[in-house]
Formats: sequence, structure tokens, C-alpha cells
Amino acid sequence: SSATMKVGDDIISAHSALMSNIAKHVFGPTAEDGFMASYINDMFYGSMATTWFEAPNYCDFQCDNNPDWHVRIQRDLLNDIRYHASQNKRYENGGYLFGTIDLKRHLIYVLTHHVPDDSIRENSQLELSKKGFIEYDKNVEARTANQVHYLGDWHSHTNSPLVMSEKDINTCNERVLPALSGNFCLCVITKPKQTKFFLISKTQQQ
Repeated sequence: SSATMKVGDDIISAHSALMSNIAKHVFGPTAEDGFMASYINDMFYGSMATTWFEAPNYCDFQCDNNPDWHVRIQRDLLNDIRYHASQNKRYENGGYLFGTIDLKRHLIYVLTHHVPDDSIRENSQLELSKKGFIEYDKNVEARTANQVHYLGDWHSHTNSPLVMSEKDINTCNERVLPALSGNFCLCVITKPKQTKFFLISKTQQQ
């Protein structure tokens, strides 16, 4: 082992050999989307195990106002957002989005969301409650080693098209962007069966 390695060469070699043998079957004609992890367990010294994780189905959307950027979101999560949007079609609903941004590939991954119970909902506007947001945000960051962060918000348009209103734009610029460490925020507008994604950047304010 070198002075800069945290894992011994023997451990690396053992995992490499295991993965090399598995790779011969992973890329076969019946391969499914997913990933495999190998790890050392405590059954006995030198004992190793592998686990297969099935990749969840996801949807890919082009940002409506910036075709260079795409949003990837798990289908189950998208369905859950649309479910909340359909609960009371007379009033708007919404929540906070969490995920990660790949700046190099222009990809935004939406991984989870938080829907407050006591938001102020009206026919054509929504005031998201902050109750539980800080706790949820800290919990997500702690569970993901600070890899998943607050991205922006989603809300439903009950009686209007899926386009950003002037109030939506002002909310992103005045409230959401200042709360983020990065230069981008995501605004998602949805109906029960249709959803659009909008990318707002700090450079647009200049």
C-alpha cells in the first residue's frame, strides 16, 4: 500500500477480482438496469459479499425554458408529486425539491420532496409553509453525506397553463435563489397528468 491509500492493495485486488468475474454476466443479453456493490462482512476474516440493487425507473425531461438542461426524476416520485397536485383540484399545492446538479453534463437529478401540511392554498396562488423544511433539509444532507441538497420548489396550476407566472419568477429570484449555495434553482409546475420543468439561474438576474 502507498502512503496515500486508505484501502490496502490486497483489499482492492480482492474486490477487483470479484467484480471482474461478475462483469462477465452483468453485460449479458438478459442484463437489467442496476448496480452491484461488493463489501467485506464480519462472517469470518476475508469474507466478502455482493448485493444487486435494481435501478428505479426514471423519467427524463428537457427544461422548458432551457433545452440545454435536462431533469431526471424517479417515476414513483413524479407520480407522488402529481398525486399531491390532484388531491384538491380547486386549490394549488406544492412542496420542496431535493436532489443534485451535474454542472458538466447539464443534468438535474430530483431525488425526494417535502410537502408541508399547513401551506396557504388558494385557487390561483400558493404560499409554501416552512414548517419542517429545515429539519428535512438537514436530514437529507446528513443521510447523503452532503451530496443531496435543496433544489427549488414544485407547485400545481389548477386553472392556468403550465407556464411560469410573474409571481413564480419573482418567488424564484427573491426567495429560492438566495437560499441556495449554487447558481441555479428548479421550478416545477404540474397538473395531475402533465409536468413542466424550468431552470432559473442567478445570471438571469443581472
